[in-house]
Amino acid sequence: MIRRDDYVIKYGISYDWLKQIFPFYLLISNENKLLDKGPGFAWLDVKLEVDDCISSTFTPFYFFKELTYDFIKNDSDEEVVFTDHQNSFTLKGKAYFFSDVNSMLLLTSISIHSPEIANKIQSKNFEPYNQTLDMIFLKAMQEAESKKSLALIRKLEKRARDLAEENKKISSGRVFVNGEKIKQIRQSKLMSVDNFVNHSIDRKCYLSKSTIKRAEAGVKVYFKTALDIANVLDVNIQEILQ
Repeated sequence: MIRRDDYVIKYGISYDWLKQIFPFYLLISNENKLLDKGPGFAWLDVKLEVDDCISSTFTPFYFFKELTYDFIKNDSDEEVVFTDHQNSFTLKGKAYFFSDVNSMLLLTSISIHSPEIANKIQSKNFEPYNQTLDMIFLKAMQEAESKKSLALIRKLEKRARDLAEENKKISSGRVFVNGEKIKQIRQSKLMSVDNFVNHSIDRKCYLSKSTIKRAEAGVKVYFKTALDIANVLDVNIQEILQ
């Protein structure tokens, strides 16, 4: 088993420095088991414990492969890229090998895809003197924020398209109404057609009996008529449009 002091012997770095500069490092045995991990995984609430098999949490960028010690060691790009199974973040890093104890130290940076995960990372996690760590997380959170903004833009674009469709219907002068829904609401208010006419007069809409019957038959009516019907029924016009 490799000792933490071996980091210093092998690479000339201290254990504290390693945690600060590479908070997402992984120490992996040749049996694909996790021997040690950086503190960053605790910030992300990742269920990754010592002695766990790394493939139980992570998947290589080439998803048809399995994340193993040999896969990382033989990666032709010398840099391994993998994600968690939920695809909420990606780790990218380079492996350094302890051949005498058959293990590797994988030093990684992170890209966060999930705004929810980015929001969990607070400034209290940063060491104020550690600019490298700050920059890693700043970039990760900017990427997550961009994805959130893009989702909002897509939502607004869809709403704009929906409004354009509604305006197109209205601009034609006549609209289709849901006659069955109008009749259902009228009857739920215990109104006969004659009562409906009287209510429309009280509301200064002046709807005729024939107009109400046409609407309940689902025939196209003027948009103003649809507004008047909604007014008498005390509902939003969207509830009676088809």
